[in-house]
Amino acid sequence: MTRAHDPAHPWQFHDFQPDTGQQVVREQGFGLTIREHLAAMAMQGLMSSPFFEKVLAASKDEDAATQVVVRSSIEMADALIAELAKPAPEVAP
Repeated sequence: MTRAHDPAHPWQFHDFQPDTGQQVVREQGFGLTIREHLAAMAMQGLMSSPFFEKVLAASKDEDAATQVVVRSSIEMADALIAELAKPAPEVAP
């Protein structure tokens, strides 16, 4: 199940206790959430496309054009997460 606020790339640094040899977690981090990561990838795609140039050129307000891209990126990320949360279809052998 894909949950929006799960970490996209969690990590842990493992080490061994010198006296016992037992493995321990020294550090861990979580970074971006899945939702943040997908929204960033969507935003990258939108901003590198002719769509963004057209929105920016048509807009008299650069902040409004930026908000269109921001909202669109988040909506795309949320739509992908919702679709991924659905059960996978059966695949015929």
